[in-house]
Amino acid sequence: SLAGALGAPLLLTPGDALPATTLGSMQNMSRNKAVKYVVIVGGVTAVSKAIADQLTATGYIVSRMDGATRYATADAVAAATKLNNAGAIGTMGGYRTAFLASGTNFADALSASGYSYKNKLPVFLTDGTTLSTGTAAAMTAAGVQQVIVLGGVNAVSDAVLTAAGLVTGVLTTQRIGGADRYETATLLATAIGVDTAAFKQASVLVNGTDCPDALVASQYAASKG
Repeated sequence: SLAGALGAPLLLTPGDALPATTLGSMQNMSRNKAVKYVVIVGGVTAVSKAIADQLTATGYIVSRMDGATRYATADAVAAATKLNNAGAIGTMGGYRTAFLASGTNFADALSASGYSYKNKLPVFLTDGTTLSTGTAAAMTAAGVQQVIVLGGVNAVSDAVLTAAGLVTGVLTTQRIGGADRYETATLLATAIGVDTAAFKQASVLVNGTDCPDALVASQYAASKG
């Protein structure tokens, strides 16, 4: 959602060193820009300080979006999405909407990546059994009116769904979940197509047993509907 709000490409790096090919691509994309920015997502254990220092030395203005946990990082990303999208997150079905997915597995969250990028819909995370007070507060601060829980009850419990409905400002909740990650992704794609007809035009197919390709495909999916 933040990449979409910034209109920014989303790139990957190993945690300890930035690949030369990635840096080269970044430099090519920003070659004619007088001011160049990079937003690092995750703490220094995810993306090292050495990478941030290297980017600064290369001429980028570097900021870091992180929290003490992956859940807090997702909360911070949601806040930045709102800030960089004219003060409001995007809508789905007429409501300012956020997705809520398991933070202990990647598949359900990534199935929302293309639409999240396109419509600036934050993806919040849960451990599956509780909705943290920090995330509940972040939902309220982001102005979330609708929470769409991704995945079945084994991924995100009914108790979490109920808790999401009690968050201040939330007007409606729903679950989109199938028998497995593949069916969940299919059901979500169908719901997106109902909400936004343009998203029926094409699909992107990626490996459901690993996360990087689906993550970086978000920007391509958004651009192609």
